[in-house]
Amino acid sequence: MNKGEICRHGHAVLAIKALQKQFDDTKIENERTKAVFLAVAILDLLDFQDIIQKYKDKLEKLIMSSINNAEEPIQSLQCVLQLAVLLNYDFSQNAQQLLDYTLSLFTQDGVIECHNPQTYTDARNMSSGTICVYLILKKYQNIVKISQDEVKRIHGITQNFIASCRTFSGAFAMSESGEEHGGGFLLNIIPMHLMNKTLELTGSQINQITISDMPDVLFKMVQRQQLLFQGRPNKPECLCYCLWVFGAAVILGKEQLFNLQVMKSQLLSCQFKMKPSAAEELIIKMTPAKDKFEDCSGKLEWASYLMKNYGKILCGFILAEEKPDLLHSYAALCALKWEQMDFSVFMPKRAVDRWE
Repeated sequence: MNKGEICRHGHAVLAIKALQKQFDDTKIENERTKAVFLAVAILDLLDFQDIIQKYKDKLEKLIMSSINNAEEPIQSLQCVLQLAVLLNYDFSQNAQQLLDYTLSLFTQDGVIECHNPQTYTDARNMSSGTICVYLILKKYQNIVKISQDEVKRIHGITQNFIASCRTFSGAFAMSESGEEHGGGFLLNIIPMHLMNKTLELTGSQINQITISDMPDVLFKMVQRQQLLFQGRPNKPECLCYCLWVFGAAVILGKEQLFNLQVMKSQLLSCQFKMKPSAAEELIIKMTPAKDKFEDCSGKLEWASYLMKNYGKILCGFILAEEKPDLLHSYAALCALKWEQMDFSVFMPKRAVDRWE
């Protein structure tokens, strides 16, 4: 394995194990749709579409059952629609229902409710809401109906929410009166970006949302970065900020503000190296390595394949975390493969491009 290489098969193992866990009824965890989306997104970004196809029936069943849930939390609904995009799954019969439900969560208080009144809300829900509206309209704009008055209403709510999240320093927070936050930066850029795309899809003549001092805001966020991992004042470094801050810069077309080679080297060094004991290493070496990764079906076979082809066992990414997880590993992969990403919807461009 070359020093500057992504261990794509090792990171695929992390995603496959997550799918196995989520589709075993005895081991389903909270935020199931989020875990499944992240796993499928990792496999898609790493070009393992054949493995995704093995889970197609189970994934489509999960999508349909979630779509039929009339009160799906907005962040979960976002993950369901993202899964539909990755699988190019048609839900045209439910498109109007989903659009109407999402629009109903845009409240006159200037926020997007999670799914129940009076629940806590922040920029995560606002970005999720605008992602859902955009993904539905992108494919089904000729099927669903949305009035110009409704477009104007959600445009105003989005614009006011973004303004309320500005901090005294000129940066962005996750919610009104909050501290500046790398996540708040991206999750306020996304609603602005996607609401403007929604105006185009609906043929609206409303002025697009703009932020006049965006160059200054971006510079402040970049200036604080320590190899992209510092996203909040006086907080521990975290891999997720290479998604939040760098992703926002890519959306704004300002990725050149970052030293991309340094970022790549630093992220590759965060690949998690498993260290088997002497006995485990002996067993791995005694296990015949499969010729094809797709034929591996368990830990020993995966480990044997990785040792044969990479000389080490790398699986996921880790910085401050105790062990690799889907979110932080996907964040690192998105930054490493940024040219293939549409950060406004957290998915590979090719999947979004065919979703029409």
